[in-house]
Amino acid sequence: MDNLNCLGKSKKQLIDEFRQFYYKKAAPMLPEYEVSRNKDKLNVYSINLLLLGFIFVLVGFVALKLIGAIFIVLAVVIIVLKNGSGKTMNVEMDYENKLKNILMPEFLTLFGNFRWYKSSYLGRGPAEMKRFETISKANKQIYKVLSSLKITPFFHLFSLDDVIEGSYHNVGIKLLETKLGLKAVNILTSFVFAMILAFVVPFYFIIGGLIVGVVASIFSIFSNDVAIIFSIITVLLLILFPAGLIGLYFIITGSMRCLVVELDMNKNFNGNTCVYEKGLTNKKLKFKKRPNLQSVHLEDTKFNSLYNVESTDQIEARYLLTTAFIERYLNIKTAFKAQYIRAEFKNNKLYLILGVNKDLFAMGNISKKTTAKTFVELFEEIYSVLSLVDVLKLNQNIGL
Repeated sequence: MDNLNCLGKSKKQLIDEFRQFYYKKAAPMLPEYEVSRNKDKLNVYSINLLLLGFIFVLVGFVALKLIGAIFIVLAVVIIVLKNGSGKTMNVEMDYENKLKNILMPEFLTLFGNFRWYKSSYLGRGPAEMKRFETISKANKQIYKVLSSLKITPFFHLFSLDDVIEGSYHNVGIKLLETKLGLKAVNILTSFVFAMILAFVVPFYFIIGGLIVGVVASIFSIFSNDVAIIFSIITVLLLILFPAGLIGLYFIITGSMRCLVVELDMNKNFNGNTCVYEKGLTNKKLKFKKRPNLQSVHLEDTKFNSLYNVESTDQIEARYLLTTAFIERYLNIKTAFKAQYIRAEFKNNKLYLILGVNKDLFAMGNISKKTTAKTFVELFEEIYSVLSLVDVLKLNQNIGL
């Protein structure tokens, strides 16, 4: 597709506008930004090393305590050498928002009426708190929607990062960058969890020892050999139980970044149609049960070999999953370099979930240099989603 029909611009025109944005707005900011970023990057790494050292000292065995002490000394030396003794260390942590708050609103005007916000935004003052409350309510609604989708992986931990929403030719669009599993846990939460675990583990060993003693006493009435056998079995179960829970936790909450795309469809359909990959590219993914859905076989044999299609209405599914949709569907996966892509038509909306291994909509990062390539990737990501609106003619209420 060479243009976004609903914008009335060719892709070449959009690229020209994008270049003007980059060279006039973004590029002049980057040199100063990079100097500041490099200055603070080592400080941030040192702080993380300091926290890790404290964790090792507080919760570790002798060897870990020694390593923790080395980490603390090393971190303090780096901080002093970098900032000087007796000076206040001011570290800007959120370099991404430092750029995004300035550049993202203008960047999105290239594509029409869109706004961006950080879902985890926390501010001070009445106006900021009101904004945070509004965002929190929106997040709860988004969570409710995602939990109801059949294509959503089963997860325990969930958080939103970047949110882009607006309309493209009267079609409502939401782009939701989500974190599932361990990536939804920040450093502070991990530190608190480690502290709690440090206190829980000794009690577990104490209680476990009592359980083994009780089991040995009960079975000693038969013989010492029987008591020993059952004591060993109990010890193994006490070891395997937490190990199994931890393993299961890592499996079902496999660290993933996902992009969720919600598109309004000005079409009347009553069914529920799902498209998801065959052979699970990510073995950590766990699907929910899909009751009342029948398998749909499309004419595209290559697509059938890669994806499962299930629906409550086979005729409706074939109207929705056209050749044009399939082509754009696969193009979006390529544009986002996604591990997998899934789709679900439900309640007059189209939902897409893409599994990715990178920070989407990136524009600035304390640990990574921001270049022209950063903005080009952002342009292609958003362009690929909007082109799907044209392909599916989501702005036309043609009925099914």
